Amino acid sequence: MILSKINYYQYTIPYKTPLYINKIKSKRREGIIIEICDTQKNSGVGEIAPLPGLHLETIEAITGRLHVIDNHIDRNTLPEQLDALQSTMEELFEKMHLYPSVEFAVSMALLDLSAKRLRIPLYKLFKKTCNAQVPVNGLLKGSPGEVLAQARELIAAGYTTLKLKVGLWPVDYDIELVKQLTQITGDNIKLRLDANRKWTMPIALKFAQNIADCRLEYIEEPVNEPGEFKSFHEQTGLPVAIDESLPFFTAGNKNLPDWIAALILKPSLLGSIFKTIHYIGLAKKQNIKPVITSVYETSLSLKMLAQIAAAFLPAGTAVGLDTIKLLAGDTLQEPFSAGDGFTDVTVASMQNFALKELYCLKM
Repeated sequence: MILSKINYYQYTIPYKTPLYINKIKSKRREGIIIEICDTQKNSGVGEIAPLPGLHLETIEAITGRLHVIDNHIDRNTLPEQLDALQSTMEELFEKMHLYPSVEFAVSMALLDLSAKRLRIPLYKLFKKTCNAQVPVNGLLKGSPGEVLAQARELIAAGYTTLKLKVGLWPVDYDIELVKQLTQITGDNIKLRLDANRKWTMPIALKFAQNIADCRLEYIEEPVNEPGEFKSFHEQTGLPVAIDESLPFFTAGNKNLPDWIAALILKPSLLGSIFKTIHYIGLAKKQNIKPVITSVYETSLSLKMLAQIAAAFLPAGTAVGLDTIKLLAGDTLQEPFSAGDGFTDVTVASMQNFALKELYCLKM
């Protein structure tokens, strides 16, 4: 596989309402789409989209280092066999020292290119068969009244898993809201909570004690100190998921702590998609539920992440890709869809890559 050129497209898409991540307010989503082409006129795409408040890198810093990608990849020859391609990519990334969001995008573009050369969906690079219908957890957002209304609408539409961020309101509000939600969800709908480390241990314990009768799939990052997650779990019995605290628990360790119920993976925070695949395998080996989630990227990334989920996640695992509805536009002419609570990866492939020129400008 001989690479011929690299194109970059920058986009700016407003949010429907401002987004707050770790106290940083964003009114728009900004990113860069990388398109890597070969000499046979095939092209693969990836999305570079660092999220303010979550990623350390910025669009400005990334733009100033795009030449590193050009210098190492443009006109290069890459192997076609997957294992050899992975090894070559890892060697290239070790030399380039890319930001995680950039490494993620480049890895996805090269894999997408490989799939398109073979005229197959992305998931078939890894497995011949997959879970074609990937469930998506419905994201609940807004005031308590809006959250309850959204929950009813999503359940009626076919969603079987819902996710709510807690810690945004006084804890008594969260307690009452979760109680009301579990009355709506009943026994057939799974409810996930994400405290995003907003609570101290006393507040988290108060919350847990007051919703003890509520059925939860898990709660993410329940207290503000990762070192206290295990104690929270032991004192409350609630299933705990880890997300941004993954580096805390894997530093110097080959395995994950056995008390973890779920591992939430944000691929663009990890780097190459092969790192996400590694952690999925590690979690499955330890009987920990792996979950892929987005960081408010556009449909381009959501479609690709759905393909990875279909190939590697246990059947029936809901992914956190219900975020496109927060954007007022999109990068693709054919957007990611999960209207009935599922996305079908057999129709969500990137074979028909077409950018929306309204938002995407060639750099």
